[in-house]
Amino acid sequence: MKLTIPKFFSNNIKLSPGLFRLGSIMAMIIFSAFGYLDIYAMPSNYSLAWIIRYAIILPLLIITYFLSYSKYFFRHSKIILLTLLSFGQIGIIIMIGISNPSDLAYNTYYAGLILIMLWASFIFRINLYATIYIAISTLVLYNINAIFFQKTYLLSFDSINWIILLNNNFFLLFSMLLIIIAAYQFDKNILENRKVNSELIKEKEQLKLMKDISEENQRILSTLVQNLPGFMYRCKFDNNFTMEFISEPCFEITGYHPEDFINNKIIAFNEIIIPEYQDSIWEKWIEQLHKRENFQEVYQIVSKDGTQKWVWEQGCGVFSEKGDVIALEGYIFDITDFKNTQIELIIAKEKAEESDRLKSAFLANMSHEIRTPMNSILGFSNQLKKPNISDENKNQFISYIQNNGEILLKLINDIIDISKIESSQFSIKKENISLNKALKELVESYKATSLKDDKCEFNLQIPPESNNIMIFTDKVRLSQLLNNLIDNAVKYGNDSVEIGYTYNDINDILFYVKDNGEGISTDKYEYIFERFSQLNYIPNIGGVKGVGLGLSICKLITENLGGKIWVESEIGIGSTFFFKIPTT
Repeated sequence: MKLTIPKFFSNNIKLSPGLFRLGSIMAMIIFSAFGYLDIYAMPSNYSLAWIIRYAIILPLLIITYFLSYSKYFFRHSKIILLTLLSFGQIGIIIMIGISNPSDLAYNTYYAGLILIMLWASFIFRINLYATIYIAISTLVLYNINAIFFQKTYLLSFDSINWIILLNNNFFLLFSMLLIIIAAYQFDKNILENRKVNSELIKEKEQLKLMKDISEENQRILSTLVQNLPGFMYRCKFDNNFTMEFISEPCFEITGYHPEDFINNKIIAFNEIIIPEYQDSIWEKWIEQLHKRENFQEVYQIVSKDGTQKWVWEQGCGVFSEKGDVIALEGYIFDITDFKNTQIELIIAKEKAEESDRLKSAFLANMSHEIRTPMNSILGFSNQLKKPNISDENKNQFISYIQNNGEILLKLINDIIDISKIESSQFSIKKENISLNKALKELVESYKATSLKDDKCEFNLQIPPESNNIMIFTDKVRLSQLLNNLIDNAVKYGNDSVEIGYTYNDINDILFYVKDNGEGISTDKYEYIFERFSQLNYIPNIGGVKGVGLGLSICKLITENLGGKIWVESEIGIGSTFFFKIPTT
């Protein structure tokens, strides 16, 4: 069964293990030492006093001290303390009761009751209400003892020494009042200290909570900053943008660590900005700060490895109470991929617009290119129907019809080839061919059917050491490629076309077709290989009308054969088209 005491006392007696043990040791020492006074204070009955002192009270104190080391002791410490206080009071009162009124103990031992109160109040820190309870119980027990238990020496009320009794009560009363006042002040201080401590604890808890919230916010902010695809900064308002803080992701964009920028330790941030942007950025910052508006700018920087990158920056000024700029803060984001995509889109748009323009020109020109030979064929065919045509005119008309038929056939073949290439139906069929034989046949056919009525001279240059050279390639496509280049040379050339090749590498052969025409400017080298491109549509360049497919077909054939094609030219001297293809 669990021992309990009234809640009133339970709430007001406050113990700590250390103080309880210290108080117990002090009580054992003082209670034992005062036994020496019993011989002089109550000489006739000191042996009985020793029995109370050493056989009852002291063993109780010793047992209680050792029991205090048990983990269960302080569950019942308050009832034990009240029991000890009661035994101490009763023991002293019994010693007073068995003493002779003439003994020193009878007149002085009541002071022990005061010691017990002091011991309980200041060592065990019982509060005001418990102190009042002990004081009243002490007064009651003392007077009961003094009045009713002095039968040995007091036979009637009239024989009581009321002066001593009143004196002792007066002394006890005022001593206990002082102890109660002290306990009240002590209790008040405890309550105030407890209140202050409670407020301090609350403040400490609030500070801890605020610290935890601040640390969590800082962690969240740090996580966000580290995971954003850019970096934050705070820098001085100078033209070096001297960094005071810069987040870690700057390394991914600039190649420099944050500490490299702090106070310009290794490099100033302005130094990685491409020079052409530096002045405009500084001037824009000054302008935006003057307006108290945010700064936004897109510019290029050079990273540590020399890579140029596009960045987008947004920032603002930090102003003092006087309105002076004390720092710049902002965010810088890598937009290189976006910028490159934007540039690619612009180029693609321009190419699409150019392609659309060329296609429009192609379609407009196509009707002319088809109608011209068709009109010639139909016109001269009608002339052949007329009677009495001389043989000379008839042969001439037939020649015109054949030439325009060949032009129309080539035009149709070009359109078919470009359509096949676009629909991925363009095929390459390789075989072993005698290169010199194929070239000689090609040149002889051109000599026989010159597009300039025998006014163009064709020269074939064959290396002397390559009499029996064989290559593994598509003969039809090689002939088509050379035909297109020779046709161009004849149309844009003057009076001489040279065809040849060199064979310095066993894996590749370099062909060339050279003319002595007007030439092509260097800025048009890439343009002429694009589909539907025609020199006669380019300002200040002469040329003959066509559909603009020949050279683009040459480029596609060369690439499909595993080679490449290019041109070298000088204005007023002529052009040379080169293409290199593998031999196997």
